[in-house]
Amino acid sequence: MDRYRSAKVREGRLSARSINKTITRLSQVLQAAVEYGYLDSNPATGRRRRLKADAPRRRFLEPEQVRAPLDAAGKHRTLLATAIMAGGLRVSEVAGLRWCDIDLAAGRLRVTASKTEAGVRVVDLSPHLREELAGHKAASLFSQPGDFVFPTQKGTRRDRSAIRGRILRPAIARANRALEKQGLAPIPRGGDVPFAEAHLRLAHGRGRRRCGLHEGADRARGRPLHDERLHPRR
Repeated sequence: MDRYRSAKVREGRLSARSINKTITRLSQVLQAAVEYGYLDSNPATGRRRRLKADAPRRRFLEPEQVRAPLDAAGKHRTLLATAIMAGGLRVSEVAGLRWCDIDLAAGRLRVTASKTEAGVRVVDLSPHLREELAGHKAASLFSQPGDFVFPTQKGTRRDRSAIRGRILRPAIARANRALEKQGLAPIPRGGDVPFAEAHLRLAHGRGRRRCGLHEGADRARGRPLHDERLHPRR
């Protein structure tokens, strides 16, 4: 395993984090071999088998870069606003939202369709997002408690790949064209849709505040959530 790691480092094609991921996967395969009696021990276990990797580089967005995709989302503006502003929902969480999960009167949204227990959380809605959702509900043909908030035309749950491919990525592409015309930097992309699949930050003047992505973990740790991401305090 040490020779494998050294060979990958010499090749120079993969980062330390990527090499560690391959070792983790190899460790899973080899552990199965141990359990079935093909090996006496797993040569890929232990921290010494891993390379020292730098922490993931955080990306920051300016307020204009957040507003631009909302303006470019068209009829899907509320979906995108919810993904950005409601505690940073994953695509699958947005797809799984039902009206019974949203209490507009109390200004709260409960995430139940999460991949992990830590992701199940209650998010306070900003006045802006509450207004967006109220308008969306009033115009929707599917507004009963058990209905999906962002359904297909037939009222069924949207496929998350369809949300990425048909809604989020086109909105980001249109937003980047608009930003380019204004002489502003485009929205960075790191292999996937940045809003729901990556840790993004929103720069507000002197300080930087979280842009509501993957904050379920923050809530689990007792950290406060920030709702006014698109309307910074003056």
